[in-house]
Amino acid sequence: SQLKNQQNSTTDNRGQQNKPSPHNTTDLQHQTNQKTKAMNRQTNTSPTNLSSKVRKYIGVALQLLAASKMVISVEVTSREMIKPKTPTPHHLRTLKLSFFDQLLNSFYVPFLFFYGNENTYYTTVNNTTRSQLLKQSLSSTLVQFYPLAGRVDQDNPFVDCNDEGVEYFEAKVFADISKAVEDPSIDDLKVLLPFAPYNISKNTGLGIQMNYFDCGGIAIGVCASHRIADGTALCTFMNAWAATTRGVSETILQPEFNYASHFPPRDLKGMDLLSPFKSVDKIVTRRFIFNKEKLNMLKEKAIAAEGSQVKDPTKVEVVSAFIWKQIIEVDISSKKFSAAIHVVNLRPRVVPPFPEGYFGNFFWVAAAPVNIGRCVKYHEFVAQLRYAIRLIDNEYVKAIRSEECLNQLKDLFDKLNSDAVKSCVFSSWCRFPFYEVDFGWGKPTWFCPCFSWPLKNAVILASTKDGDGIEAWVNMLEEEIPALERDYEAFPLASSSV
Repeated sequence: SQLKNQQNSTTDNRGQQNKPSPHNTTDLQHQTNQKTKAMNRQTNTSPTNLSSKVRKYIGVALQLLAASKMVISVEVTSREMIKPKTPTPHHLRTLKLSFFDQLLNSFYVPFLFFYGNENTYYTTVNNTTRSQLLKQSLSSTLVQFYPLAGRVDQDNPFVDCNDEGVEYFEAKVFADISKAVEDPSIDDLKVLLPFAPYNISKNTGLGIQMNYFDCGGIAIGVCASHRIADGTALCTFMNAWAATTRGVSETILQPEFNYASHFPPRDLKGMDLLSPFKSVDKIVTRRFIFNKEKLNMLKEKAIAAEGSQVKDPTKVEVVSAFIWKQIIEVDISSKKFSAAIHVVNLRPRVVPPFPEGYFGNFFWVAAAPVNIGRCVKYHEFVAQLRYAIRLIDNEYVKAIRSEECLNQLKDLFDKLNSDAVKSCVFSSWCRFPFYEVDFGWGKPTWFCPCFSWPLKNAVILASTKDGDGIEAWVNMLEEEIPALERDYEAFPLASSSV
């Protein structure tokens, strides 16, 4: 019960949490040893010939020890609203949502930036001074990015740019930053966010939590409404805030909020892009790292296969195909078809391109189908993904405005909701310049898309810091993900069957 209470105290990082005793695990081990010795004396049984009752007791004790692995403990020390430095003009107070903004429910895009304590900045500037600078620069940045300081209502096709402000938290983290960076778990990472990413009751545009670790390191947790911006737009905002903090605001790309003039809102009642992936069953999140060596092996496998049609596969294609194939094979007997949905950034596909500063959501979904009824080889998954993604070009974007395209999208997601289809969804953040976000104390040690939405078979891909690899954050049902973990660990030994 004591251990359970200790763990529960870390699940809600909005209250002031007690710093866990470092002696808890040691005390439990001591109690276990003492009770085991006592039981041995009572049963006159040597440790090498324990009764089944004692062995069962030790098994339970070991499980408790494993469960007692300390989750990062966080104490929130302050909460305030950061408003734009100057009021938003009256004629900008209502921002109409575009058709693409409407496609998303009121959930948040969560991500984390970790900064180690190696930079001399940490020894010359204290947290109070740094905090004040960050809040001042955020307030200045919100003058240009004013919708993020507004409020979003799920039932309204607009953002109320009322300057109510960004929810801004500061917190102490009773751990070394290496605990989160070197061996991350989603439970440790979630407590570093300002609030739960899948909180549809909130209407805040943006939340930020500054986490100060015992060792001097910092983690910046961000939750931004997906109704206002996608990953590309949010990366632009973070780099703008960082540049303002460094005092080089003249380098900031000025945002424009004009997508709705090109793609006005439409009637999307009853349409939910996430419905095929929602689940009431327990979802777990795991990170899989594909380094340069593994990526090259996957590319070679796709290229060398007999009948392969793709001779220059991308990193995103080979990783997506690998995970897609494993997801199917977990439950291959009960499904006839599968479809991989890949979120596609439309910005580089429009001719002529929209101005670089256009801010908001601008994406579409590519659907790659396969028939599970026949043997599908790895290179065929790669080819299907390649075809579906490249189908979305400038002419396709023009057609999105049509009623026919909208009907096709609705029909697609009706089919994905069928019991006969095993679907999965991918979103790639690779090549987004998140590792360029420098507030003056260096670039991030690690960037993490803290993917904790309750969606099954959903995958976020992000570049590793060196740019050569890919981190895949995978959400799957608890009983299904061990199969993917085994296949990943066996690779490339298992690559002959890929």
